[in-house]
Amino acid sequence: MPASLIFRLNFILVDHALSKTSVSEIAHLLRVEWGLSKGDRVVLAFDFGLRFFAVFLGCLRAGIIAVPVYPPNPATLKKSLKKLQLIVDDCAPKMALVCPLVNKLRLASKLRAVATGKSGWPDLTYHCPDVKEEKIATGGMSSSGVGWRSGGGRSADVKRTRPSFDDPTIKPQDVAFLQFTSGSTSDPKGVMLTYGNLTHNIGVIVNSSNAQIAARGEVADGQRTWFSWLPTFHDMGLIQGTLAPFVAGWTAAYCSPITFMRRPLVWLELMSKEKSQMTAAPDFAFRLCLRKWEEMSPESRTALHLDLKHIMFMQNAAEPVRSSTVRDFAEAFAAVGLPGYASNAAYGLAEHTVGCASFSPNPGGGGLRHVPDERLQASGDIHFSASLHMDIKIVDPETCREVPTGETGEMWISSDSVAAGYWGKPELTRGTFRARIKYDSADGSLSPPWANSEFLRTGDLCRVDAEGLLYVEGRLKDLVIVAGRNIYPQDIEFVAQDASSLVRPGCIAVFSETELGGGLEIVMEVRSLSKKNVHAVTEALEAVRRSVMSESGLAPSRVVAIKERTIPKTTSGKIQRRKTRAMLHAGALEVVQELRFDPVETPPPAVRGPAPLSDREESSATAPTAVSAAERALHFASSSKLSPQTADGNTSTVRL
Repeated sequence: MPASLIFRLNFILVDHALSKTSVSEIAHLLRVEWGLSKGDRVVLAFDFGLRFFAVFLGCLRAGIIAVPVYPPNPATLKKSLKKLQLIVDDCAPKMALVCPLVNKLRLASKLRAVATGKSGWPDLTYHCPDVKEEKIATGGMSSSGVGWRSGGGRSADVKRTRPSFDDPTIKPQDVAFLQFTSGSTSDPKGVMLTYGNLTHNIGVIVNSSNAQIAARGEVADGQRTWFSWLPTFHDMGLIQGTLAPFVAGWTAAYCSPITFMRRPLVWLELMSKEKSQMTAAPDFAFRLCLRKWEEMSPESRTALHLDLKHIMFMQNAAEPVRSSTVRDFAEAFAAVGLPGYASNAAYGLAEHTVGCASFSPNPGGGGLRHVPDERLQASGDIHFSASLHMDIKIVDPETCREVPTGETGEMWISSDSVAAGYWGKPELTRGTFRARIKYDSADGSLSPPWANSEFLRTGDLCRVDAEGLLYVEGRLKDLVIVAGRNIYPQDIEFVAQDASSLVRPGCIAVFSETELGGGLEIVMEVRSLSKKNVHAVTEALEAVRRSVMSESGLAPSRVVAIKERTIPKTTSGKIQRRKTRAMLHAGALEVVQELRFDPVETPPPAVRGPAPLSDREESSATAPTAVSAAERALHFASSSKLSPQTADGNTSTVRL
């Protein structure tokens, strides 16, 4: 479909009745029956399913600014509602649209509030739109689900109960929706994504994946099949996982993140059964599948009947990418047909809509043994990004000048995917989205082509090698200063999580004692089974300290084990290192055990290594770490009885 048509909103008139009627009726409800005006904000709080997508498209069609949020978690309701209130305070929505399950939770809270006088829910008008969902077959697996296809079918004969509504005044520069950033280093901010941003970035995602597949000799723009379990109410799951396949006309199948967390290998099982060609997920998901696969007996593996030879594209994104993950996953699943060329990595962030750069380290196929570790850690190719009209520069954050090739600096980006700014924060918008690169012009040479361009400051520390490959090394604000050395905390966290099986992966925070430096402190969650075994926890703490000393040449002054699921995280699952440090020093963490070492008693490391390690961070500024996002969804399901598939553990897919 031509890009010019995408956000005239004709694209939503596809063949399935859910899109033809529900979307247009929701647009009519918003603008006519509920009396909202173009540009009004509406919070969307939905669990997994097509209801959210239909309502989201209805907002786009009506010119209403959607504000997708994670559904409140009954297990941590007070905390969830506090975060929701921050968003409401920031963007002043006119109302909230919720799914039936969130509405039940709200009404139950309202009944309890009769006794206390406080419900904790934001003071808004709430509506629960009636979006009907149908059950479909899902690749022969016993399940229930909902879905539609994006073209080539025959429309269902469904009676329209309300007239259609379209806003003909919508322009590319109008704000389409607010994507609230996860706030890993600060409070969440509402990124203003325009219709033009979506048009450009969806084009980038589709053209990038097609080009990389075509480089292997496949058809450049053939019919693709997509699979995703990512939450559809956050940037990666929504834009890359749902909107892009929808606009491109691909066939897409989905399963709930709850289902994935309960049975990780269902991701590969369903891709095998659906013969899906493309998918994307965070690094943790690949490692989780790998661990479950290695724990299975040969007979159990055979019983899954996995056949992955049709997979063209498995993208590792949304959190730090590890070369060991890429290599180990590719080697393990090569036995069931996974092509060696399928590995792909990407970098993106909410302020750039979602996608920014990607890279296939092994386009020729075959095993990955011949591919160097560093190449497997590359998150993008800046020359390829430039061909898609995205200008990436590595800049000294202090001098605002480009750094030489191979040196580390802050990544700056200029493209039509750069968001309009932060809602209601003009000064922060100017500092982040309107940066300019300095250059010398006194010698009379021609000005560089980007001289008058405004750049987005990503806050990510990166470097680009002579080949143009991009390596994302950490967050500028998260740098740890120890003994005068600048350390990327993710490097230390990777070492810590591999040091002991009691350490919960992705639940570790590393920081220096103060902003200006001091001793190296490590806080990590330990599995609940270890709480009764004090000796085992002590061994885990000592193992972490030994590993960090051996790999990095740094001796931690404090290693702290805390209760499972208590480390501070953002709504999308990113570790809040500064908040963790503040809570540790205030005695507010639920400490299980800790080891302290006086600096004068800290022994020298046995082996000194480089200060960043070999595995570098892909991005800490993109869409959600899906581990904790899905874990929260799992709590939500177990407490609220989300749906038949979450109640009995069976699998469901949603097909697009």
